[in-house]
Amino acid sequence: MYAACMGVNTCILGMYKTQYEPRLVIWIKTGACAGLTSVLTLLILFIFFYSRMGRAIILLAFLDSWLSLCLIRLTITRMVREKPWRLMLVGSENFAEKMESLALSSRQPWLIQVHWNIKSPALCRGTEAWNSETMDQLDLEQPVEELIDEVVVEDSHELPSSVQKWLEKYCLRGLQVSLFSAFQERRFFRIKLESVDASWLHHLDLKTGHPFYWQAKRICDIGAAIAGGIISLPFVIIAGLLIKIEDGGPIFYTQARVGKMGRVFQIIKLRTMRTDAEKDGIRWASQKDSRITLLGRILRKTRIDEMPQFWNVLVGEMSLIGPRPERPEIITELEKQIPIYPYRHLIQPGITGWAQINYPYGSTLEDVRNKLSYDLYYLKNASPFLDLQIFLRTVGAMAQGSR
Repeated sequence: MYAACMGVNTCILGMYKTQYEPRLVIWIKTGACAGLTSVLTLLILFIFFYSRMGRAIILLAFLDSWLSLCLIRLTITRMVREKPWRLMLVGSENFAEKMESLALSSRQPWLIQVHWNIKSPALCRGTEAWNSETMDQLDLEQPVEELIDEVVVEDSHELPSSVQKWLEKYCLRGLQVSLFSAFQERRFFRIKLESVDASWLHHLDLKTGHPFYWQAKRICDIGAAIAGGIISLPFVIIAGLLIKIEDGGPIFYTQARVGKMGRVFQIIKLRTMRTDAEKDGIRWASQKDSRITLLGRILRKTRIDEMPQFWNVLVGEMSLIGPRPERPEIITELEKQIPIYPYRHLIQPGITGWAQINYPYGSTLEDVRNKLSYDLYYLKNASPFLDLQIFLRTVGAMAQGSR
C-alpha cells in the first residue's frame, strides 16, 4: 500500500521526469513526496481498515523513502548531465535549428547533442547539421556507434547515395536510425504536423484499434463527473459568492465551443474576467491578461474555474481528458492557417489534456501548432495508461498552482 501511494505521489509531483533539477529542489520534492505518502497511508489504514500504525514505524518509513527517493533522483540527474542522448542530424542546413527549437519548446534541451565531425570524438551541444559534402567524405569504417546513440534523418531531404550506403551499413550494425517524424513522436511525445495527411488519418483506426477503450472511458467520465461534481460543489459555491462580492457580475460564464465531429455546445465556467472583457472583440486569453480579475487569477491557477465543466462531461458534451475545445470563430480562422486542425475533433474535447500538461499558456499561431502536435499524439496513442498519467499530472499542476 505504501509503495502504491508512493507511485501515485511521485507522478503527481512530476518526479518521473528525467530533466535536470537543482539539488535543493530534489530534496524538497522528495521530502514532500515521502511526507504526503506517509500521511495518505495512515489515513487509508485508519479509514478503511480501522488500523493504527506506530509513530516510530511511520517515521522510519518516511526517512527511508525520503533518502531512497532522493538518492535515486540525484543519480538520475547526474546520469542526465554526464551522458545525454547523443544525436547525429542528417538533412538540410536548418534541420539542426528545427531540432533545437523543438527541444526548447518541449523543455528538454538536454536531450540534444549533435555529433558534427566524424573524425573527432569530440561532441558539442550545438546547431550544426551535416551537409552532403561532409557526408561524402565520411570514413565508412569509422566506429561511429561508439560516439553517437542515434542518427535522425530529415523526412523530406533527399540523401546522396554515399549517405544512404553509410546509413544502411550502420543500421545493419545495430545503430538506431530514425526519420525525424518517428523520432519526434517517440522522444517528444508529439506528432510532426508536416507528416499528417489523409493517409495518416486512415491509419488511426479509432474504433477498431481500441474496441472497448472508448466505451469504458465514457463510463469512467460519468463516474468522475458525478464524484467531481459532489466534491467540487463547496468550492464552486464559495467561489461564486466571492465573484459576486468582487464586482457584482454574473457568477457563471457560458461560451460556444466546438466538440466532437464539429458539434457546437455551451461550455460552463466560473467567470474569471471582467464583464466587459470582449468589448473590443474576440481575442485569445494570455497568461498575464489584464482582463482577468484578481480573484480570477486565483481561480485559474487552481483550476477551480473549470469545475462547473463536470456538467458538460456528465451530459456527454465533453470528456474528462481530451483536447481543449475552442470557439467556433477562432476555429474558422485557424482552419485557414492550419488545414489539419479539424482532426482534433474526432474525439471528445476534455477538461484537461496532453497539450495542457506539456505546453505552457500560449496565444500565438505557433503556440496553436505546438499544442495541436500534442493533441494529435493523444488522438493516435490514447490509452488508459496515458489518461491516468494526464490525470495525475493535472492534479500535480493544480497542487503547484500552475496552469
